[in-house]
Amino acid sequence: MEITERTKFGDLNKAAECIEILTEHGISIKLDDCGTGYGAFSYLHVLNIDTIKIDRMFVDGIGMEDFKNTILDSILAFARESKLHVVAEGIETKVQADYLINAGVEMLQGTYFGDPVPFKRFRQQLETDEIQEIPKVIVQ
Repeated sequence: MEITERTKFGDLNKAAECIEILTEHGISIKLDDCGTGYGAFSYLHVLNIDTIKIDRMFVDGIGMEDFKNTILDSILAFARESKLHVVAEGIETKVQADYLINAGVEMLQGTYFGDPVPFKRFRQQLETDEIQEIPKVIVQ
């Protein structure tokens, strides 16, 4: 389940109680859009969140000449030190995927791996072996 940082919680303590119930039932909670909105640090401090999702705005510049990786690398260092899992979204190129894999990001998503499809179509593709090629980066 994902919680977006772009929307402020009205009652952080109530949210923490709800999240605790969900995690007790084996549901992983991810903080989406990490670093783009309302206080990720306070959310991570109070809520039982085990995964952060790095917004595409931090991924877009990877591979460009003027790419400033300080913020992205700081987020990744914080995640490592806090023992958080990391998902990066908006991956469009091999250069972006390679950079993030080398930085220790565990999960990547984006059009580099395939265009979004409705779940029904995805399940059909799995059942009929229509998924022909998995990008090499996935199996590294």
